[in-house]
Amino acid sequence: MKDFLVSIKENKLITISALFVLIFCKLNFTNTEFGVYESYNRSIAYDFDLNISNQFYFENDKKLLTPNGYFYTHHSYGASILQTPFFIFTKTLGNIFQLKNNFDSSNIRPSNADPIIKPFLYQSSLEDFENKGSSVANIIIYFVAFFLMMKEFSSRYKDIGHKINQNIITIFSAAGPALFYLLYAQSTPNLTILFPLFLIFYYSRKLNQDISHLLLGLSFGLGFIIRQDFALYGFFIIFWWYQFRPSLKQLFLQASGLLIFVIPSFIYEYNKLGSLQLGYFDTVYTNFSTFIDLYFSSYGGLLIVHPVLFLLIAGIGYSLPKSFKYSSFRSEFCIAITILFVKSLLLGLTYSHNGGVLGGRQLIQDIFLVSIFVSFFIPKGIITKLVLSLFALYNFLISLVYHLQFDLKIQFFDYADCYSSYFHRILSNIPTALTYTPLVNFREVLLILANFSIPILIISYLLHRRKLKLHYIVAFTAILNLAVITSDLLNGKKSVVKDNELRTSSMCILMYYENMGSIIERINYLKANSSSSNDELDKYQQLARKYHGQCLKDLNINSYNFFDLFKYIGVEEYEDYYLNFLQ
Repeated sequence: MKDFLVSIKENKLITISALFVLIFCKLNFTNTEFGVYESYNRSIAYDFDLNISNQFYFENDKKLLTPNGYFYTHHSYGASILQTPFFIFTKTLGNIFQLKNNFDSSNIRPSNADPIIKPFLYQSSLEDFENKGSSVANIIIYFVAFFLMMKEFSSRYKDIGHKINQNIITIFSAAGPALFYLLYAQSTPNLTILFPLFLIFYYSRKLNQDISHLLLGLSFGLGFIIRQDFALYGFFIIFWWYQFRPSLKQLFLQASGLLIFVIPSFIYEYNKLGSLQLGYFDTVYTNFSTFIDLYFSSYGGLLIVHPVLFLLIAGIGYSLPKSFKYSSFRSEFCIAITILFVKSLLLGLTYSHNGGVLGGRQLIQDIFLVSIFVSFFIPKGIITKLVLSLFALYNFLISLVYHLQFDLKIQFFDYADCYSSYFHRILSNIPTALTYTPLVNFREVLLILANFSIPILIISYLLHRRKLKLHYIVAFTAILNLAVITSDLLNGKKSVVKDNELRTSSMCILMYYENMGSIIERINYLKANSSSSNDELDKYQQLARKYHGQCLKDLNINSYNFFDLFKYIGVEEYEDYYLNFLQ
């Protein structure tokens, strides 16, 4: 315990940040991607498979399923491989506290309720408690990985004559997209991904041992099944090949470790749909004319929501020339910058042209990594810290307004108009938001501290004492992944088609909620934005009609009566909203 207290003293700002998040966070305020990630946790813990249709639908709901009876989602299951132990711990506590796991929908659930919202509005006390456990799991994983990355880079470049500045990195992260998701949308895998990111850097310094090549491949595979864009970090792997010149045996070990994760995940995708299709490719819509919106619009422009990125860009410009005389540092720094740049461009190649609920959550780990390199050279005086702190305060305030608005208790502006210049309205309502109390839900704070202090303290203590072997964790995730996929192959497929099920392999229909929703958000934004051109608005309205028409064609429906399709997709509560655009 003495060593643990020393660790807290040495990393005061990181510790304070973690406590701030635990105190101010609103668990399950918003379920990222409709609750997909919590549903994966629940499906593994209760059914030991990855078919989450029973997590998303009640038994008698109209159901849109794949030919093999799966609820279709293009979002990866990989984060659950790390979160499941925490979920099971929470489930055990819930049983000890005798929380109920039954829910009678007949008396409460409206007959016309949107089927896809089951994970949000209709939960038993145990389900709600368990989902909070998933959220806390990601907070723990994020801060453990944050702490380990600080340790790794302190050792990695201890001989270059410049020291890492943990305070700068912490404030950069607080001023970027990570803060909102730590406070209000904790289930996002962009928090989980920080752990495999740490692992690949950790094992890259141990490549003189054959076993480290296997562990590097496993770590990279784990990152890939959490988020497929983790493949971009393969540029680091290629650089380390050039730097360390691995033998054929060592390359084989790396490839084996990668395939131990990747092959089972591809098998799952094939089993889910009946063919190998990666749904992320079906979100792609290349409209380069809206790239400016990705960075500067009130629709959620990255540089408007998070102006600290201007400072990060300036930091790159200041630090990069100074790093040139340190070849290894310079090369890794350039790779990190390239990945951040490429991913920020890729965000524009989708139907939504947006980075996330509030800011680019896909860039959380990339901003964090680049800020590490910048921190070695950026001026470390009080001015830098003060400016960064102001950006962090700004970020907290806009997150707070968003939270209060969409908690459906405080209506600052029309909910249906939220994607039409909503960011401007968030800024204008900061003073009003600060008048609402309490900002802290002390009941949830006590729940977190009472029920999760044990794993937090144990993990922190073992990591500091170096008794928690990382290769045990990597091996455990690999074994769990193989076991879950095997069980899913045996038990996940549902052969019998029921009357209330619509089964299809059409990606247009399976991705309807995701893609059409994004198109409608863009139309709403363009209508409300006086500076938008009519040509751009017409283009998106035609796109909406074309996309909807293709889905009806796939179903052999010869009219634009969207009720024929929507009764299965699960957007009934937005029928009038969609009809205005599609008629």
